[in-house]
Amino acid sequence: MNAVADKDERKTLYLTKLQQTGGSRGFCILVSPVHRPVTELHSEDFAKMWWKCVLGHKELWDHGIHHRDVGLNSLMYYKNDKSQPVGILIDYDLRPKINGRIGTPAFMAFDLLNSRGLAGQVMQLYRHDLESFFWALVLFCLQNENGKQRKKGPLDAWLKVNTDICHEKKSGFLNRMDDFTALATSLNPNLNLWCIAYEYAFKIIAQQEQRKRLRRPRARPAQLPTELSNDMLFKELEDVVLEEYASIMTYENA
Repeated sequence: MNAVADKDERKTLYLTKLQQTGGSRGFCILVSPVHRPVTELHSEDFAKMWWKCVLGHKELWDHGIHHRDVGLNSLMYYKNDKSQPVGILIDYDLRPKINGRIGTPAFMAFDLLNSRGLAGQVMQLYRHDLESFFWALVLFCLQNENGKQRKKGPLDAWLKVNTDICHEKKSGFLNRMDDFTALATSLNPNLNLWCIAYEYAFKIIAQQEQRKRLRRPRARPAQLPTELSNDMLFKELEDVVLEEYASIMTYENA
């Protein structure tokens, strides 16, 4: 099951033949364009396809269709009839489980990687998928160069370690993102791409601190912050993208 971000491109050939007898079956042929991984794209094209996938994901989430395993491997694109690239989020029906939870550690949100999350005590929410889009952006910036995956990248361990170590490594990464700026901009010269990740990281840290306050046993209810709505969470990311990469919005309105 795939989420195409562009409504005009949601064209599927669906052929069916049903027999009106007991035990009949439906024969279906689904035809779709060839999908290519967004990791083969360069900075600006990648950013456009990444954003289109974010938009398509939000629309489906609002209609009750949830992915819960967003990662680089599920971000694809294809060329439409006008040879324009179209972002597509795939694998809605192929989601691995970690201790009963859906997700791939390298792209999973912090809340789902800690002990409470792995024990099933944290409901998987829209903000968790949104954070996964952030981690996909981070890994693209540091693990890919000129449309190709680097043979050896600084975040290779994230793709190999268990959930506990991955949580620790990602937490340490947020605390020292400045150390990776020079590398990220050398691999992907368009600074705006890394700036989106850098600026949104502060949003994630702020959200973490907010949720810690929510869990304080002695906190007074009147003093507790409330969870942001899905629309507000999306708006936070949209504002960062608009500020750092206005050309994406221009492309979206084209």
